[in-house]
Amino acid sequence: MFDILNVSLNALIGFGVVTVFGALVLFWCFLKIIKLAFCSSKNNESDKGSPINQAHSTAGGYAEDGEVVAVIAAAVAAMFETPTQGLRIRSIRRVGNNSPAWSTAGREKLLS
Repeated sequence: MFDILNVSLNALIGFGVVTVFGALVLFWCFLKIIKLAFCSSKNNESDKGSPINQAHSTAGGYAEDGEVVAVIAAAVAAMFETPTQGLRIRSIRRVGNNSPAWSTAGREKLLS
């Protein structure tokens, strides 16, 4: 009697695990299809942007120097340890100074 219950309990647990992982695989496939459908058009449009060494205006209302863009691209490339040829700087925004005084002082101490 207990052997039959033990076998049926193991089968029930196994069926539950297979069902859960099967649902996860189906959900993963659904997300991949959605990503391919909606994100591929955005990637094609964003690759048509301007090259790094052309200055452009941003929402802040100022135009970047080619030097500033080159320095930021070099810093990003150094941080990620990748060549600068694959990088594309789309916009540069100045971060607002909404930080508390202690945060600003700590940042300046670290950067100096």
